[in-house]
Amino acid sequence: MFDGNILIIGFGRIALSHVPLLLGYGVHKKQIRVVEKSFVNRFICKTFGLKTDKELTRKQVGDSQYIMVLTPTDAKGKILRKLSSWGYSGELFVEKPLPSCLFTDPLLVEFFEKVNLRVGYMYRFDPFIARLKDIAPRCRRLTILLKSNQFSVASRQVHIGLLEDLGCHVVDAVFFLTGERELEIVSIKPEFVGQVLTRIVIEALSRNTEVLMTIDQNDQSVRKATFEVTVLANDGTLIENNRRSFSANKISIEPLALEYYLRGESYSLQINAFLNKENFTDYSREIANVLEDLEKCLY
Repeated sequence: MFDGNILIIGFGRIALSHVPLLLGYGVHKKQIRVVEKSFVNRFICKTFGLKTDKELTRKQVGDSQYIMVLTPTDAKGKILRKLSSWGYSGELFVEKPLPSCLFTDPLLVEFFEKVNLRVGYMYRFDPFIARLKDIAPRCRRLTILLKSNQFSVASRQVHIGLLEDLGCHVVDAVFFLTGERELEIVSIKPEFVGQVLTRIVIEALSRNTEVLMTIDQNDQSVRKATFEVTVLANDGTLIENNRRSFSANKISIEPLALEYYLRGESYSLQINAFLNKENFTDYSREIANVLEDLEKCLY
């Protein structure tokens, strides 16, 4: 039986994936409260039987042991500052990404150190990535290839969307595997369709490990997304090579009699780790700095 109350701030497309997982992991709907301004989204919440509010209050925060901030990126700063000023110190999950500007605010930096912060970078939870954790720091070369079929979505965004939506996962995986907090960018090779960045190849150096990251969001050969990780030893021999595809896990939520399409094993394990308060090494600040450096190189 799950012990605690969860406050979800912002209920959009991402929350529609999170809520079925929470319920599937044993959280009762009475333990979840949602803050959402949109009437339509609040109505959707009620189909789950969730309690909703239009505005965020100090009492909601005080009554919660777990908080999930699932709002658009530009709204996160204001919400996080409220949580800080109201003295929240529990479990905090923030959907990716966290922009670099938040780490220039001393109050937020102190707040991030006080709470158990988790940001939604999910590939580190893949069992294959977890198995490589002890191998990667001793390797000579680490290669990560992420292919996605999301160009129709990206075409409605600014060109940096590829990095914010997909690249942040890859950079987090590199930091997680190498255990380093610095990544020196050696070269980048971008490809555009119009003004939209659709593919980028990044060569980098993490201490003694050469890193090659390829991110492609316009690969029509994949249904949703795949990622491949290759690890070479110091003598150049292959240590590991593994390709993972998007998995179509489903769970049924009663009494709605609907099957909700989940985002795969790593996504599910991420939420399970949050609920169980598992240790989490956060690289959000370092990821934000890398993405900012890459953005500058693209202009």
